[in-house]
Amino acid sequence: MRRVGKFASNAELVTDVGRRLIELASVEPGMDLLDVPCGAGNAAIPAAQAGARATGVDPWADILALARERAADYMVEVDWVEAEPGELPFPDASFDRVVSVFGPGDELATREMLRVCRPGGAIAVAMWETEPPVADAANVEHGELDWNGRAREYVLAVRPRCSSQRGCSAWWPGLGGRGSRVGV
Repeated sequence: MRRVGKFASNAELVTDVGRRLIELASVEPGMDLLDVPCGAGNAAIPAAQAGARATGVDPWADILALARERAADYMVEVDWVEAEPGELPFPDASFDRVVSVFGPGDELATREMLRVCRPGGAIAVAMWETEPPVADAANVEHGELDWNGRAREYVLAVRPRCSSQRGCSAWWPGLGGRGSRVGV
């Protein structure tokens, strides 16, 4: 079983990064947003505060319990779903924005994020990197956190999702494995 204490102690710090990512991704009221994996509500809570219909996915029930408590504290509604990031239980093109704050870096999760993002939507990520994880990101911002007494650099990147699958692809070296080509 995963320890919730570490997540709880850093929750506000990571939610501040999530809040900035939501702003950078131009999340608006009424949008459908998926936060994967959501951790303690890293981006789902700020998205709900911005008026989005937020859904948070995480594979750990104890982490989702923490996220539920935090959402109640913030007085926002979020749909919480226990699922693996590489096996999202949603139909294709379900969300206007799909976001990940310090989430998985595997290709399967990336493909699932792309699959559930609507044409005309956007994928937004925060990564423990110094270079953008997306070669042609529309918005990129760098930051630094005091992470348990140690300075850690991160990058936020937002990439619009293409309106059609055919002929539209991007390099996602930070998300989909270095040099992996993942269609969007």
